[in-house]
Amino acid sequence: MITTARRTNHCTIAPYNNVKGNAPRSKIQNLTKIFAKFSTYMGAAVRIIKKLNKGKYMCIFFLDEKDLLDAIKVLITKSSMKVHTVCASLSRFSEIESIKLVTRGLFQHAFLVYKSVISATSFVTYWGTYILRDAVRVFPKFLTDEQRQLRKKFGCKLTSLPNNIQAHDLHDILRTMNAKSIFIPRNPVSYKPLNFAYINYKSEDARQIAMKTNYKVNGQDLFWCTENARTCNRCGSPSHLFNECPIRKQDSKKQQLNKLYNHYRPAQHRKPKSYADATKAHKDDKSHECNPSNEKCTSKQPESLSPHARELRAKTSTIPFISDPVIENTASSSISLIESHENPVDIEALKKESSET
Repeated sequence: MITTARRTNHCTIAPYNNVKGNAPRSKIQNLTKIFAKFSTYMGAAVRIIKKLNKGKYMCIFFLDEKDLLDAIKVLITKSSMKVHTVCASLSRFSEIESIKLVTRGLFQHAFLVYKSVISATSFVTYWGTYILRDAVRVFPKFLTDEQRQLRKKFGCKLTSLPNNIQAHDLHDILRTMNAKSIFIPRNPVSYKPLNFAYINYKSEDARQIAMKTNYKVNGQDLFWCTENARTCNRCGSPSHLFNECPIRKQDSKKQQLNKLYNHYRPAQHRKPKSYADATKAHKDDKSHECNPSNEKCTSKQPESLSPHARELRAKTSTIPFISDPVIENTASSSISLIESHENPVDIEALKKESSET
């Protein structure tokens, strides 16, 4: 009789809802597409684990522990990240054997396999790294559930971040506060970074020390609060919400004043022009650039008259011109005065003439 040693399956688990697919069968198929390149991959199955609060998990089985250790999951916060960018950034730790990107919602998950097991185990200490200006969180497949929960246990929320800030812009602050990982959510419509970030620490003491320290970015004060605290979407303050934000009220007041100014046009106020209006005015200025002494140029410029003014002009053009007698009398009198001044009369002769009559 020949006996062989029983082959032991090495298993790693992933939360059921985190695996792509609408049903257990589709989830298993997606996992197989990712891990079938390993020669010792034995398949996947759905399991309810009693020790983990009877949670539902996807179990992935390997015969060789090395294949299990080499599999690494990277959570990428930017869905537009390309494979070559991810591969080039993460290859600084070691040579990558294979990589696969999977899009889930607004983000991507990268599944990496390093040729060296040592490279995979280094991410037990490092919870994340940078790809360009974005931060990614790294989860080796061999992590236990306790180790996974530890990476989410001591977290807090840092708010009032400047617009369009990236995780790498906060590197100096993260290093000072001994942070292990950072995640900046994105707006589902514009896909721009929101004004807050979730930061995780290794212990409660590290979190408390960080939350007692005040930080500024670009001269802007930052606020600390718990992960579930609601904050203002405009300024990031945890003391009020968007409807009560004083900055929002100032902006709305300015908008109301600008609306009144544009309507009534007070002194020293210019109504803002659209791009189309500015382009049209520029074209008109070019067409009117000519020599004023040129009669042809001046004759081509049409008069801008309203329809009512054109109608009045047409009516007055048919009425014959009648001279003003007052103006004529005034003109004749002025002419006679000039003539009398040029030809003086002999007063003595007039007196003699009147005495004879």
